[in-house]
Amino acid sequence: MSHNVAVREIILDDRKSVMEWRDDPVMRKIFGENKSVDWEKHCEWFEKIKGDNKRIICVGSSNTIRVGLVRFDEHADGEYEITIYIRPPYCGKGYAVPMLKESIAYLSNIRDVKKLFAGVRKINDCSGRIFEEAGFSHGEKNDTNVNYELHLHKCDLVQC
Repeated sequence: MSHNVAVREIILDDRKSVMEWRDDPVMRKIFGENKSVDWEKHCEWFEKIKGDNKRIICVGSSNTIRVGLVRFDEHADGEYEITIYIRPPYCGKGYAVPMLKESIAYLSNIRDVKKLFAGVRKINDCSGRIFEEAGFSHGEKNDTNVNYELHLHKCDLVQC
């Protein structure tokens, strides 16, 4: 089942929620983090990402409930690495693909996007399916990750 998900850029009011999401034991395992998140370090990180114009973070909400986020890190002109995070209660419930697609549309409205890519840890096969359902193709693989990519043209997102 797929849900309607609205996205917006992250704001200061999201800081505490994002820390709680980052500190969830399941998410720490998926992202390879062993230690709990320290509040002061989290606040420093949050301020840093808010001030970085090469990084865009979209928060996805469904019926006013924040279900996750999508982070875009620009690596080259128009090329962005994606990190997607769905809060554990909403994993596998149809929120991720619409949130990813809406976030890509949002980014494409404010930036000239040519290529999106993501590295997914092999233990996180759910994320791989999310990228596949959103139209990404398989890229390179290694012992720990499977890479996905999507090449965009303006006509992909709007009628030309």
